[in-house]
Amino acid sequence: MSVIILPLAAASKRLNAADSKPANHDEVLKRVSESDAEIAKVDEKVLAVQNDILALRRQATDADRDLQKAAGDLERLETRKRDLEQSVQESRKTVAAAAKVSVEPESGDQATQSDQPKLKATTEQDKEAAKKIEQAEKIIADAGPELKKIDESIPPLIPMLATAKEKSKALHRKIRGLQEDQDALSVNRMALTEKVEILLRESGQWVSFTEQIAPIFHNRCVACHNIRNAQGRYNMANFHALISESESGHAISPGQADQSLLVQMIEDGSMPFDADPLSEAEITLVRRWVDLGARIEVDADRNAPLIRLMPRTQHPEPPKTYSTAIPVTALATSNDGKTLASSGYHEVLLWSPGDDGTAILNSRIANVAQRVHGLAFHPTENWLAVASGTPGQLGEVKLFDWQSGTVIADLIVSEDEMFDVAFSPDGNRLASCGADGSIAIFDRKESGDWRPMIIQDHADWVNAIAWSNDGTKLVSASRDKTSKVFDAVTGKLMITFNGHGQNVSDALFTIDGKRIVSTGDDFKARLWSISDAKQERDVKAARSEIAGLAKYGKNEIITFSADNLIRVHNLDDGKVTKSIDLPSQWISSLTVSQDERTVYFGDHAGQIHKAVIADPPNVIQSWTALPHSTIR
Repeated sequence: MSVIILPLAAASKRLNAADSKPANHDEVLKRVSESDAEIAKVDEKVLAVQNDILALRRQATDADRDLQKAAGDLERLETRKRDLEQSVQESRKTVAAAAKVSVEPESGDQATQSDQPKLKATTEQDKEAAKKIEQAEKIIADAGPELKKIDESIPPLIPMLATAKEKSKALHRKIRGLQEDQDALSVNRMALTEKVEILLRESGQWVSFTEQIAPIFHNRCVACHNIRNAQGRYNMANFHALISESESGHAISPGQADQSLLVQMIEDGSMPFDADPLSEAEITLVRRWVDLGARIEVDADRNAPLIRLMPRTQHPEPPKTYSTAIPVTALATSNDGKTLASSGYHEVLLWSPGDDGTAILNSRIANVAQRVHGLAFHPTENWLAVASGTPGQLGEVKLFDWQSGTVIADLIVSEDEMFDVAFSPDGNRLASCGADGSIAIFDRKESGDWRPMIIQDHADWVNAIAWSNDGTKLVSASRDKTSKVFDAVTGKLMITFNGHGQNVSDALFTIDGKRIVSTGDDFKARLWSISDAKQERDVKAARSEIAGLAKYGKNEIITFSADNLIRVHNLDDGKVTKSIDLPSQWISSLTVSQDERTVYFGDHAGQIHKAVIADPPNVIQSWTALPHSTIR
C-alpha cells in the first residue's frame, strides 16, 4: 500500500474555523472520538478493498497462468510446425540430390574389362541414393498428418489467447483501480490521524510514543519481548508488533487501559518479569497513553525498531586523559595520507604521523558510542564515517566533518554494536553492518539526505563489509559462518560461501571483481569465485584466528592474526611473500595508505605501529594512542 506522509503543518492549514483550539477536555475527547469513528470507517473500507484486491490477485494469477499456457501451447505448435516444414523441405532436397546420383550404366555387351570397377561403384551409389530417397520420402509422408493436425489445432488457440490476454488485462486494471482507492483512503486516514494528533497536542493531552513511551518499552521490555526472543509470543520491538495480537490476545486495547493486559501486568508488577517494576510515573504515563488511544506520531514508521524512533542519545564526554591505554579497534587513513584516525573511548582520535618518528594528536571527535569498531574516510569530501556501539545496548553510525568535528548525519541506530562502515568507490553510498545481523546501504540523494536500504539476510553478527571496485556489489563476513555477495542496488543476495565452517572475520573483492578473499577463525584465507561460490584455493595464513585483511597491490593481500604476524600473500599461489613479526599484543586493526607505501596496525595494548612493506618489511614507528589535547 502506498503511504503518503504529510507534515503536521500541512494538516494544521487544512483545519477550518470549526477546528479551532477546543475549549475544554470534554470537547477534545468528543472531537477525538468523532475522528476515531471516521478512522474506523476508513479502516473498514481499507480492509474491504484489501480483501477485494486479494481476491482479484488470485483471479489474476489464474488468468495469467491460463494466458501463459495458451501462449506456450501456441508457441510449441508453431515451433513444431516450423521444424516439420523445415524437415520436409530438407527431405525433398535430399530426394532431388539422390536422384541425380544415379548414372545409367553402359550395356553389358559394350562394357570393357576396365569399366567393371566403375560399374560396381555406380551400383553402390545407386543403392545408397535409393536408401536416402526412401528415408526422405518416409519423413515427408509421416509429417503430412502431423502438419494437418497442427494446422487444425492452431486456429482455435488464437481466440483463446486473445480472450486470456483481455481477461488478464481487465483484472490487472481492476487491481490498479482498487490500489488507487486504497491510496486515497490512506491519505484520508492520514489526514484524520493528523487531525487527532493536532487536537491532542493543542489541548496539552498528547502523549508522545516516540519521545515518552518508546524509551520505556525499549529500556524495560524489549530485552524479553523482541523478534528473536518473544516471550509469551509477544513482540514489543516496534509499534506494529506492540498493538498486534499475542499468545494471550491483544495486550493493548486502545482507549481502554483497564481492559489492556499490558497495563494490568505492569501495574501488578508481573512485568517486567524478574526485574524492578516500572516507576509510578512510568506506569501512569503508559496508562494515559493507552486511554488516549495508544497512538503513534503520524510521521513515524510503525515497523521501525523502537530505538530508531526514540530521541538520539547524547553520549558522555570522553575523559580528558586515559588512565591506561585501550585496544585500538579501528584505523583509517585520509586520502592524502596525512591524517590517521584511530578508535578511542567515546571518541575518535586524529593523528598526524611524521616522517621523523613522531605522531601528533591533532584533534578528538566526541559524541560517539563507547567502542569504535569501524572508520572510513570519504574519497573526496572531508567526511569520516564512524561505526560504534555499547555492547548489548546501542549501536550507531554517524557521519562527521572530520576537520571541524561536527556531525553531518546521524545515520542509523540499533540495539547492539555496529562493526564496520565503507564508502562506495564513487562516494555516493555508504554501507554499514553490525551485531543485529543487518546491512544498511545509505544512498546519498541530491537533497543531501542519506536514504537507507536494510538487508536482513545473515543469522548472526555481520563483522565486515566491502565494495567491489565498480560499486555494483557488496561482500559481507559474518559470525553465522558465511560470506555473502549482494547486489548493491537492489540488495538481492547473489551467492553464499560456506567454506570456512567457523566465524568469518573479513572479506573483500579481488581487483577484477570476480573473486572474493575471506578470512576467519579456521586460520585460513580462502579465495573463491562469485559466480558459483567454488573455492579456488585456501591459504593456511596463520597459526591462529585471522582477524582481518586488506588489499595490497594488484594481486596481493595482507592478513593479520592473533599470532602477531603480518603476512603478505600472492593470490596466484597463496604463498607468503613477506611478513612482519610485531613484538606486541594481539593485533586488532589495520589500514593501508592510499599510495600503499605505508601500513598501520593497532593492537590490544593500545599501540599503533607504522610499517613499510619493503625489502625487508619493517616497523618504522610505534606510539601509544593516548589522548592529551582538547576534545572537539
